[in-house]
Amino acid sequence: MKRASSLFSIFTAEEGVDNNLRSVQEEVVAVKQACKAACKAFKDCLQLKKMENLEAMGQESTYYKSGELMLRKAGMVNHSESPVREILTKTGEVFKIVGYQQANLESTIHQVLDEGKINELVTKDYLHAETEMSELKRKIGQHANSKNKYEREQKKLDTAKETDDPEYERELESRTGKAEAEMDALYAEVVAAEDKLAATLYSLQSNERLYAENILACMHQLKGCLTRITEQVDAALPAMQHVLDTTPRRKVFGEDLETHLQTRNVKIAVPLRFAVCGLLGHLREEGLFRVGPGLLSLRRAKTALDAGVPNKQLRAQFNNPHIFTAVIKAYLRELKDPLLCSKYSNLWVEADGVKERSKQVELIKELLAKLPEANRTNIGYLVQFLSKLVAEKDHNLMTTANLVIVIGPNLLWKKDSETEDAFSINSALKIMIDEVAQFFPTSLLTECDEDDPHIPCSQERVPKSPSSMLRSFWSWDNGSSQEKRRFSDDSLEMQGKGSAGVYNMFRSDTLRTEEEDDKNDTLDKSVYRERAQSTDKLKDIREETMVEQIVDNFETINPVGSIRKVSRDSAKSSPEEKSKKSHSRTHSGTSVKDFMSSVTSTIRRNKSSGYYEDRNKKK
Repeated sequence: MKRASSLFSIFTAEEGVDNNLRSVQEEVVAVKQACKAACKAFKDCLQLKKMENLEAMGQESTYYKSGELMLRKAGMVNHSESPVREILTKTGEVFKIVGYQQANLESTIHQVLDEGKINELVTKDYLHAETEMSELKRKIGQHANSKNKYEREQKKLDTAKETDDPEYERELESRTGKAEAEMDALYAEVVAAEDKLAATLYSLQSNERLYAENILACMHQLKGCLTRITEQVDAALPAMQHVLDTTPRRKVFGEDLETHLQTRNVKIAVPLRFAVCGLLGHLREEGLFRVGPGLLSLRRAKTALDAGVPNKQLRAQFNNPHIFTAVIKAYLRELKDPLLCSKYSNLWVEADGVKERSKQVELIKELLAKLPEANRTNIGYLVQFLSKLVAEKDHNLMTTANLVIVIGPNLLWKKDSETEDAFSINSALKIMIDEVAQFFPTSLLTECDEDDPHIPCSQERVPKSPSSMLRSFWSWDNGSSQEKRRFSDDSLEMQGKGSAGVYNMFRSDTLRTEEEDDKNDTLDKSVYRERAQSTDKLKDIREETMVEQIVDNFETINPVGSIRKVSRDSAKSSPEEKSKKSHSRTHSGTSVKDFMSSVTSTIRRNKSSGYYEDRNKKK
């Protein structure tokens, strides 16, 4: 007797049988494969070797090791108030905590996956079901064999009934009966095996929620780990942000004024104090705010200020007053918000257009009162300095009208405009400079710190820039205005590598000699102009004398400039002379080294023969 619904059809492929257990088995197989893949996926993400000691397990974490490395490297940063050291230290501590949290997470996931129902399904329950399925297949095979045997015996019996051999017929009936009994017994075993397998499959099917619960437990553990890590990071971030917000090791150019003053703990912006204190010893310098320094020197000064180099060291490196003026203009121009505050730009324009002087003064006072204290203090500091500068206009030729044209555009512009157009406030700025005592009665120029004396400690410039060798024998304060422009960094940057640079070296030396003779005279504008026009006197210098000065005074100067001087002179010569010189150079194969060797030999011969002594006596 066969049941209408069984697993029998799975293995016998009987048609017409409605098999409900087939779908159950398929579901169980699919769930088992999914759970096995989930376990593998979770464990593939685990990086640590499972240990009983969680602390030792955490120390094997990549996060923990990275944190230890950060702490070691942070300890190597020895300078004070280092934001990198502070941030790296806190980051390393957080990474070590993350390493311990990772160890805790992985240990818990190992426990959930190894001891939960999902592991039993993958490693035991489904294997047991497969064993029962194999046993059912074996029983079904035995039953099929016994059935075939019974059918063969039945055919033989049917054939024997047609014969007249009763004994043979009784024997076949006995054999057929035994085959049938064996077939029925095996069928009963098939049914029992089928029932056992069905119970196992139903049980596995009913446990699907437990398998999902194990996966969810892993996710809860992951969430808990990430939450604890997030809490640690959230707790560390405010302190790290505070380090960044309060560190004095930050750029000053392009920084918000109030932030800069707070982080540096000063009232006057560092670039303004540096430049103004440096300029107080050069108020009579001609060309202030009009003559620009070399771009490389200005960039060096700006980056040194950004780096927080003490002003005393900066003063030893920079004594060119035009660098100071360029620093002032660059700092004002690069502020995030102009010093006079862009939100009051329209009011400043209105005050600038007032014709009545007394009313204009009152409007400017009202506007200054509206400015933030930091802006008001720094604009007062700057205006008081500009007033001192204008007081020396007979020497520096910088009148108030000229000064406001140069400074005005750097004090106010349209912050929200794409073009950042500057406003014209020349009239308002002019009256602020002329009537400075009305607007700023308290002297602010005393804000120079002890580290920032009003007068530079040394009038001699420390040779730090690419043109330092030229300046090591030439005093900036004793030179004419044209000479200072010629010997500014950008001029030397363009000329120092060619013939003009070499030419100017000797020109400056000659001018220095002339100025030493007149050192007791008053350095007024006429004297400056007479010295600036002395360039033609250098044309008569003998080539041997020029080379002698190269060797004696500039032993370390690259002689390429001298060769370029020769090339420049040859370019001015006639075609016939050019061809002769070219022919001579081609055949002699003179190199820089050979040229300097021959020059040195010539100088030594002239010295030994007394040529220079005779020449000096004639002079």
